[in-house]
Amino acid sequence: MAGQRTQILNGLRGHLAEIGIIAARGARHSRALAEVVHTGNTSIPQEVRVARLPLAIQLDHLDVQIAVADAAIIQLTKNDPVSSQLMSTRMAEKDIDALIAAGVIAATDAPH
Repeated sequence: MAGQRTQILNGLRGHLAEIGIIAARGARHSRALAEVVHTGNTSIPQEVRVARLPLAIQLDHLDVQIAVADAAIIQLTKNDPVSSQLMSTRMAEKDIDALIAAGVIAATDAPH
């Protein structure tokens, strides 16, 4: 899903660049473009905005789906002893640690 989100952000940036609306690379800048597509702006013709609105809406749906998946992964790692051990060795914020721990376990097929 994260890859799909990146594709949509890049596609939106590319489509708007064709009409002279330029944004720097990066999710933050592309998200600003998506917000402009949602709310409207005099620099974007209405026809272009309407044509690109499905991309912005799809981006919103992916953001929700990713947040739900992240929350489920975090919940799964809370009671997992291997995850707990991995998280205790890191000093970063707990939610990020849970996602990293789940990724490490999945990548290494560590026993639970």
